[in-house]
Amino acid sequence: MRTSRRLSGILSALALVALATAAYAVVFGAGFVSDDHAVLDPSGFVSRPLADVWRGKGVFDYYPVTWTVMWLEARLFGEQPLGYHVVAVALHGLAAVALWRALGSLEVPGAWIGAALFAVHPAAVESVAWVAETKNPLSSALAFAAVALWPTPGGAPRRSRQLGSLALFVLALLSKAAVVAVPVVLAGAIWVRSGRIGRGDFRRLAPFFLASLAEGVVTLGYQAGPAMAGVLLRSRGVAERIGGAGWALVEYARAAFAPVGLVLCHAEWPVSPTSPWFYAPALAAVLAYAAALLWLRRTGSWLGRALWAHAILVALVLGLLDAPYQGMAPVSNHLQYLALAAPAALGGAALHRLALRWNRGAWAVAAALIAVLAFGTRARAAAFQDSTTYWRTAVADSPESIFAVATYALVLEERGDPEGARELLRRTADSARDVAVRHRAASLLAVREGRYEDAVAEARASERLRRDPNQQVDLGWALLRAGRAAAAADVFGAIDGTAASNAGVAFGRATALAGIGRIREAAVLLRRAREKDPGNAAIEGAWRILEARMAREGMTP
Repeated sequence: MRTSRRLSGILSALALVALATAAYAVVFGAGFVSDDHAVLDPSGFVSRPLADVWRGKGVFDYYPVTWTVMWLEARLFGEQPLGYHVVAVALHGLAAVALWRALGSLEVPGAWIGAALFAVHPAAVESVAWVAETKNPLSSALAFAAVALWPTPGGAPRRSRQLGSLALFVLALLSKAAVVAVPVVLAGAIWVRSGRIGRGDFRRLAPFFLASLAEGVVTLGYQAGPAMAGVLLRSRGVAERIGGAGWALVEYARAAFAPVGLVLCHAEWPVSPTSPWFYAPALAAVLAYAAALLWLRRTGSWLGRALWAHAILVALVLGLLDAPYQGMAPVSNHLQYLALAAPAALGGAALHRLALRWNRGAWAVAAALIAVLAFGTRARAAAFQDSTTYWRTAVADSPESIFAVATYALVLEERGDPEGARELLRRTADSARDVAVRHRAASLLAVREGRYEDAVAEARASERLRRDPNQQVDLGWALLRAGRAAAAADVFGAIDGTAASNAGVAFGRATALAGIGRIREAAVLLRRAREKDPGNAAIEGAWRILEARMAREGMTP
């Protein structure tokens, strides 16, 4: 009997890995996209001794377990993307297996079906197909394994299991800090089952909360330093952060529980923070989640459990705190990879209940749902073939995202298609619903067509509608190209006050200051730009020109 159960478990685990592999097989022919190149840059942390990585040298976040995996991958696979993708898909399969065991440990019905839904969930694509986000399946697999070792709520654990669970959780934290909320979910599971959290539960959970606190402090330190270096974010007040968090929670929940209409790069929220309607989603979310909590407390509802578990696991990426991803989009589905366990578990529990009344029909529904989700996942994963495909898909998904449009325009130019880039910007300038996006696209187009005064006018019009430091950078360079160096220096100077570590801002202001004869100040800023972005051809070229000019004028570089 024990052998039969063990064989059944092995086959069930292999089936989950097979599902994940089938859904993501298309990425085995994919390349590197987005910031994959930055993470795997041969001059970066992958070239340092492994001891430096564990000491936090040369990394932008303290995730030494993840960086160790990538350090090893760089030595095994070099610049060949296949190996990286195989590892990412394998880790995703292992995460699904660990989730199955974790749901079983928490006595969630339909655990295997839930894990299968997680394995093919389309919102997980960015975490699996995007090499730089390998930290998501890695950290989640370790976190799910830690929960699987955790005793059933109310049970008496063996000390070896408790220590093993804690060790796995610490490794998960050192892979990515997104798992810090797992102890809160565990505490919630105990509370829902027992109606209380006893002294023994607190004692067993305390080391997990302490580990989360320690990693949280370290991560906040990196977020305030290396992780945010060079990221341009506009200033936001407390009210705007709360309002934006409401939008983010609603969008994450929609993508997790109803994964249709997913996008690679989200546009800005469609309502301005100056409008009272901007705060409607936050109010609606408070009311909805309060109702779900009351319902959960009275009935133990699986829907209430899933909603609250998901909300807890995405709480830190709702935009209440500044984070690098906000320089591209207000939300991103790769940030909710771990939280996808909640809707997957809900699906498994619902299908299990259906099976109690309609066994064959429930299995048919489960098979159909898994197939539909797998098809959607495969279609989304196909966008990761190369940078051109990725950004073309991002623009098609979200034509209102000026970040996606501007990036795709640059990619087209790098691929030798400047007319394609201009046509993209022209189309956005003509048809975008967001007036600020229309003006910014028109400004970028005017620069490419040599209409620099028009570029300045369009950039100023966009800035009046939505003050954004990235828009101010566009304005500064447009002013420079229009021969208005003094005005450009003022614009870059205003940005520099809040983003002194940004190489592009320092480079722009240095160029402007050199244009009005303030050579020594320009040299200081160019040195900063060189330190922040070593090897940048444009910055290095400007430095050589400035050196020659200083030599002619008898100055020391």
